[in-house]
This record gives sequence, C-alpha cells and structure tokens, in this order.
Amino acid sequence: MKLSRIAASLAALALAASAQAALVSSTLSNVFIGGTVYNVTFIQDDSATTSFDDVFGAGTAPVLTFENNVTGLAAANALRAAVEATGFDSAPGYGGTEEIGFNLVFGVTSTSYSFYTVRPDVELNAEVGVSAEASALRSLGTPWSFVTFAAVTETPLPEPGSLALVGLALAGLGFAGRRRA
Repeated sequence: MKLSRIAASLAALALAASAQAALVSSTLSNVFIGGTVYNVTFIQDDSATTSFDDVFGAGTAPVLTFENNVTGLAAANALRAAVEATGFDSAPGYGGTEEIGFNLVFGVTSTSYSFYTVRPDVELNAEVGVSAEASALRSLGTPWSFVTFAAVTETPLPEPGSLALVGLALAGLGFAGRRRA
C-alpha cells in the first residue's frame, strides 16, 4: 500500500516536471547597434507565454545593455532592421498563428520591467514596428521572446608589416645558427 502511494507520488512529480515548459533560444550574430557589434540571443518559453522572470530569474536584477528609453529605442529599431534584413526567426519557441515579435528590456525594478515590443515585418504581423514604451509585471506572461546582448570583442590581427619583420628575424636567426654550425 505504501509502495503504491510512493509510486503514485513519483509519477505525479514526473508529470509535473515534464509539464514545465523549457526555454529555447536562437542567436543572431554580428548585429551593429550604436557603434558596437553584438550577438543577440532571442529567448522564449516553448509554451504559450514567457515571462521576464522565466528568462532572467525571479528576484534578479540582470545587467541591461541599454539602460534607458532613448538607447533602448535606438537598439529596438536597429535590431528590427537586422531581423528583417536577414529573415531571422526572432521567436524560436513560437508555434501559434498570432502576431509575433520580441521584447527589448531597458529598465527593471523588483516587481516590473520597462520595454519596447518589436514586431518585425513578417507574414504573421499585420502591425509592424516598435511599440511605445511600456511596462509590465515581471511575472506576467507574453507570447513574445526576450532579447539579451553580448558585445563581440574583436581579436586584433597583426599587420602584414609586423609579420614580415617577424619572418625576417626568424630567417636571420636561422641563418646565424647555421653559420655557427
């Protein structure tokens, strides 16, 4: 009797765990926004809605790339243009037939966040563009994905003249070593 209750409890836990939605993401690389190149990741729940807390964690204060409505709006417009130019799927977990888009967050408090919703020019979107600045509760679900930004750091390549000097120095060392032998 006890064993069947334990088995039933375990089965219920497994079912609850499998019912939880998973986050899915896709990354658009090398997006130029305001003089900086970013890799932009679109994160979305694979269920009907995603909340800020689903993506960034409840009670956290993530570091935002764009920290006010002015830089946020400029980034939203630049990112919309990049998504449209490449045909990139900015809603990786979306499976519906409604309008799609993504949220660019530029402000966070302990209970809410400020954002722009961006609707790229894709077949499902009757309304295209960047919405007016808005705010919502962190736990409120939305059908749109959220974006995160990672600045691309470039590794400087040596100039051809520097490479030639290094090659000449190595050749000189080789010749000097051969001459001694």
